[in-house]
Amino acid sequence: MRVELLAQGIDALQLVALEDAGKLALGDLDPDDEVPHGLVAVLRRALEGAAQIVGDRKQFAAELGDGEFAGFLPLALGAAAREAGVPLIVHTRDADPETIAILKEERPKAGVIHCFSTGRELAEEALKLGFYISLSGIVTFKNAQALRDIVRDLPLDQLLIETDAPYLAPVPMRGKRNEPSFIVHTAAFVAQLKGVTLEELAAATTENFFRLFNKAQPPPAS
Repeated sequence: MRVELLAQGIDALQLVALEDAGKLALGDLDPDDEVPHGLVAVLRRALEGAAQIVGDRKQFAAELGDGEFAGFLPLALGAAAREAGVPLIVHTRDADPETIAILKEERPKAGVIHCFSTGRELAEEALKLGFYISLSGIVTFKNAQALRDIVRDLPLDQLLIETDAPYLAPVPMRGKRNEPSFIVHTAAFVAQLKGVTLEELAAATTENFFRLFNKAQPPPAS
């Protein structure tokens, strides 16, 4: 039953994810009341649809914790991102070799390593694939010297800054509920690391954002 469940679940997950991603790209996807619009909705709806097709929700849910099946979930997201024509956002933790292997296999057209805080090899391989590296307030933390050493070598034209609010407030706001206004502290810190002015970093990361998320429109020049 387990092998059959995995096979059916994977096929169903892929089919439903692709179908809903196509609807998302066309603007026809109506998310459920408690499901946000976007690729998160695509994946949640895909899992729900796959569970219905498999017909055994409890066992299907149990299998999600299995490494063999869990490894397929990023692939389904990658397929959905390609179909919808949007960047793939990757949040990885303690899984650099696995993440590198999946990215090399899938080769998404565009994407970003969100809230980057891991190793140099992942950063380098992601950059080779055209990914952007996004930095949160972690880079300002006292124990993040290894991360800072990597950030110094990151190309400015593939760099983004983020809050990850309400978490990971940067120094000097550490311990507070994070909010968008705090991003200036992270940006100033990263600018100093990179040896550029805050204005130069802001201009570069803003341009990078609109290049990556090319469906977003920059505000009109004042």
